[in-house]
Amino acid sequence: MEFAEKWINLYEFLIRNDCNNRNWVPLTCMYSSEKSLFERTNVLGIIHAEMGFDINDPIAYNQRKIDSLIHFGKMIDSFLDKEKFYLLDYLLNALASDSNYNAYHLFKNFSLFEMLIGKDNLNDPVKFDEKLALFIELDSYGDSEKNKLFAKIIRQIRNKIAHGDFNGVRKKLEEYATHFMENYYFDYYEYSRENWIYLNICCELDRILANIIWDLFSRDSQVGNGGYYKYGYKGKN
Repeated sequence: MEFAEKWINLYEFLIRNDCNNRNWVPLTCMYSSEKSLFERTNVLGIIHAEMGFDINDPIAYNQRKIDSLIHFGKMIDSFLDKEKFYLLDYLLNALASDSNYNAYHLFKNFSLFEMLIGKDNLNDPVKFDEKLALFIELDSYGDSEKNKLFAKIIRQIRNKIAHGDFNGVRKKLEEYATHFMENYYFDYYEYSRENWIYLNICCELDRILANIIWDLFSRDSQVGNGGYYKYGYKGKN
């Protein structure tokens, strides 16, 4: 994936996972020189589709897309002033082209949590669960204790994946489903039960990761919202 496409991928990741409190406009199409000449870029298809939208002023509509990207760029510029380029490059590559919601996605996201939140300062697993729970803003969980339980079970699943405890992983996946997928419809014609649970977990983890990244980028930025400091975390430079 070329570098410019990784930037857009990050931009869309934040929007897709409910970090769009600045009302950024999603990009409906993008040309990439990396793609084969025979692949569709969807540029003309999207333009045709937008002709059917109720858009009174197409110029203003597309200007909003440009303004959104400019705002995103300003946030990144402010972040880079803090000499975090290598961290940013790591995140760009970690998020690039990862749409497989499976054990590896779960493992990768949790490792990113540890890196961004500061696992070195939180050797007590319970304290790490509490810190991670602060970034869980999901209405379906209801209260902070439920958030801590979510963080604990995900940490345990991650550890069992790391140690190759496949039976233990399956038991923990079922425990997760019992607590967080009680009214979930499992369509076994489409996926196995294990795949549905991984899909649910990974979607939730993406939202949490997007919250953490948003706060990371905006904590010292005039275009941000205070970031980690609102959770009392100072972090390491």
